[in-house]
Amino acid sequence: MNLSGFDRTVRMFTGLGLVTFDYLANADWEIAFFVLYLYRFWG
Repeated sequence: MNLSGFDRTVRMFTGLGLVTFDYLANADWEIAFFVLYLYRFWG
């Protein structure tokens, strides 16, 4: 798969954002985020 520099940058920042969110989130935020994710996925 050949990704452009822009794609790689976006994916890198998305990954860092998810890691940072996971690191900072407490249990309540993780549950809320998971519910919102499932609602978007199946809704």
